[in-house]
Amino acid sequence: MQFWENLFKYKKRSLYFKLFIKISLPVMFLIVATCTVIIAYINNNTHQKLVDNAQKYTDTYVSLLENTMTECKKLSILLATNDDIRYFVSNTEDINRNHDNLLNTYEKLNIYKMTYQYIDSIYVYSENKNLILSGNTLVSADKFDDMNWLLENFDDNGIYVVKRLKCSVFPVIFSFVKTFTVGDARGAVVVNCNVKTASEIFKKNADTYIIDDGGIVFSGAEFGFNMPFKDNKVLKQYNPCSKKFVNGKAHISGSDVVIIDRSENFDWYYCTVSNVSGNGGRENIIII
Repeated sequence: MQFWENLFKYKKRSLYFKLFIKISLPVMFLIVATCTVIIAYINNNTHQKLVDNAQKYTDTYVSLLENTMTECKKLSILLATNDDIRYFVSNTEDINRNHDNLLNTYEKLNIYKMTYQYIDSIYVYSENKNLILSGNTLVSADKFDDMNWLLENFDDNGIYVVKRLKCSVFPVIFSFVKTFTVGDARGAVVVNCNVKTASEIFKKNADTYIIDDGGIVFSGAEFGFNMPFKDNKVLKQYNPCSKKFVNGKAHISGSDVVIIDRSENFDWYYCTVSNVSGNGGRENIIII
């Protein structure tokens, strides 16, 4: 008590006051400086952990989605070797939809569709008969609504992928088309992957996209197909045609971490945009 009474009584003339200033100011400065360094370290450490988590999440997500697309491609190749399907393509006679061969094919296609929930549909096309086998239906290709996967000139024994809208409307479909020949007859197996369903299987509170050199092919947050990069405030700086990004490396853009990773087997890119500001907002926006 005596210390404080003398301090306030004599104020600046007090020896106590001078000692208080000499001791307290350095101590206060040290405390503030220490707190500042600790806060900066924590923020930097937290930021780096968020970046590392974004990188790990991207690696896992890319692996899972790449495997999904590869499975669709392999399935189209497998089905093209099936005896019943090859018989359907090569047979020149009129065939009834209840033919034993078709019943076996219906069952096989439906089993695959039920097993893989990201498969929207599977078609078998016979150029010779101009017919499409889909689900439990057999229809003329001229009357089939969903034919925008068929190229005018496709290889006799090739495989290609068409990024498209089903029936030119929705959803976004990646069609894995395996063409083949049986004698002189040509046909194709089409495995249609629903990209939205495939991406939602693995996502965790994240919006999903697919991009290629031309733009944003798919947007899971809202309807979008073949959108230009300029419509996305982050990706317009880091689109695949830009020299600003390094494949697989994390890039910092404000509070966003951008990671773009080229597919090993296909002509598109996987990318994540993660917000690391820690202010609530968007935590993970996945761009595939």
